[in-house]
Order: sequence, then structure tokens, then C-alpha cells
Amino acid sequence: MSGLSCITAHSAKVLHLGGLLMLLASAACWPGYLRLQLEAPPRVNQGLPLHIVVRAVEPPDYLRDTRISVGNLLAGSDPSVLMDVVLLPPLSAPWRRTLWIKRPEKKSVGVYFLFAAPRGTWKVLLEPPLPLRLRLELAEQSVAPVAGSRGKVLPFL
Repeated sequence: MSGLSCITAHSAKVLHLGGLLMLLASAACWPGYLRLQLEAPPRVNQGLPLHIVVRAVEPPDYLRDTRISVGNLLAGSDPSVLMDVVLLPPLSAPWRRTLWIKRPEKKSVGVYFLFAAPRGTWKVLLEPPLPLRLRLELAEQSVAPVAGSRGKVLPFL
């Protein structure tokens, strides 16, 4: 096989893979992942960095979770933590961020927002079967799933 035909065959494979990736991205899902879209007003969390923790959790443990216990999970590198991210919110405009979370098998997912001074709900529970995508709206110091998104918000604890 000539060098030119090898390059052409390789280019065709790269183009095919690129097309497949674009198709998956346009479908707004990635196999095995939950697409979590966050929407927030300017100055969410008083304009301070917002720490978000996502973990595989059983519902009784989720109910017992406090902001302190969730913070302690980070200090000990707990294996239930699926994602730990800090977002720096813009101060002058509403913002939107998308997080891709590896879906745990047969476990619920807890999403915790460690607001500086929470007023209202600061955590959301997603029970199996997990949705492919979820949209959450953040207020200045609280969170709420968008209607129809299947996220369960429990009262501030």
C-alpha cells in the first residue's frame, strides 16, 4: 500500500470519528454520563467561588448529609465522590455551565452546593433510573430542579 493511500485511509477514519463525536454532542448525551446543566443569576453565592460536590449515595445517607459532613468527604478523598468542582461565577451577567457526571450503577446521585450562606435548599437527590440530563436553576443561595427534570429537592437541613 502506498504512503498516500495510508494517509487517505487514516484521514477518512479521523473524519468518521469526528462526525460520530459531533453526533453524540448534538444529541446532548454521552453514554454512561449524566449531563448536568446549571443556570444561575449574577452574583450567585454572593459572587464568591461556589463549591459543588456530586456523589453516589444511598437515600438514607443523603438525608443525613450536612454541609459539614459533605465537606469532610473532600478532606478524606471519599470514593463516593464522583465530582468536586469549584465555579467562579461572573458578577455582571447570568451564567450557564454544563457538567458531565459519570453515572454510578444502581445508586442515587446527590448534588451538593456549598453556598457561603445557604437560604433554602442546597442539595438535590437523583434516584435511579437516572435521567440522561438535568437542568438546575440556582438562586443567590439555593438550588431548584426545573419542573419535569425528576430531581428531588428536600427541605433545607
